[in-house]
Amino acid sequence: MATDLETLQQLAKEIGIYQIPIVSFSKAAKVTLYPCCAIDIYLNVIVLNLDRCNLNFIPSSISKFKHLLHLNIWDNKLIHLSPDIPKLNNLIHLGLGKNRIDLFPEEIYKLKRLKSLHLNNNRISQFPKEITKLKNLQYLRLDENKIKLLPKEISKLGLVIKWEDDGKGGIILIGNPLESPSIEIVKKGINELICMR
Repeated sequence: MATDLETLQQLAKEIGIYQIPIVSFSKAAKVTLYPCCAIDIYLNVIVLNLDRCNLNFIPSSISKFKHLLHLNIWDNKLIHLSPDIPKLNNLIHLGLGKNRIDLFPEEIYKLKRLKSLHLNNNRISQFPKEITKLKNLQYLRLDENKIKLLPKEISKLGLVIKWEDDGKGGIILIGNPLESPSIEIVKKGINELICMR
């Protein structure tokens, strides 16, 4: 079985980073992958940041991070997710903002512990009914996408629908060209949405 270091080295190789400067492996150690990636290591990797790495795919070795709780892959060139993402069954936060994702990734529905999902600043045009499978979801950022229609099932999530992000959770929709329901109704909140259905 590969150690965390070997897994980091394999991941770094797959994304084109060949030198991994290691600061320390103590409990609070921080390993920095230059030029673009930082990985916090405790006993096992629980936070993995792959922001601004110019990635157009997620390496399959990501599935080796069994204890991963937070995965951030912001500001890359992703079009879709890896089929290995559901293997990260401990994941509670997934940050995929500022990519090129146009379809809501089906792999996400298998992440039953997920509490926070950031898909803002992508190209998503449909809000899926299946989102209700994520029973623990507390924060869903879909701002700055291309969503025109919200399904009535959105109310089953029990989250406050917000036009602006206050950082306190809910479903954030600012910057979408909503037609049904209208932006004005969304701004009034979930109760107004339930009444209009």
